[in-house]
Amino acid sequence: MNDTGTDPDGILLFEERHMIAIMLYLVDNDGSLKSRLYSAVSSNPRMPDKLDKLEKNGLIVQMTDGRGTRLYLTDLGKDICSLLKKTAETLRSRQTDSLQQ
Repeated sequence: MNDTGTDPDGILLFEERHMIAIMLYLVDNDGSLKSRLYSAVSSNPRMPDKLDKLEKNGLIVQMTDGRGTRLYLTDLGKDICSLLKKTAETLRSRQTDSLQQ
């Protein structure tokens, strides 16, 4: 957060709906066409804005080819996804442990 108490395009970026889902979709579908991402995650009219934010923050790259726009995770995006997956595994493990007690 900065001095005004806001977090422009920092960790709070992931509080916006679909951001984590977009990233995790691309882990298994790197190079996916935008249209496939929309079908799999959401057809929300704000999806292009969300992709632009992720690109602005260096997490994805949008590349246009003859078939449409393809989406790729950057190295930073891959690192973030790895952390997200580890966090999910930790939470699942804790839930399983608490159910077994």
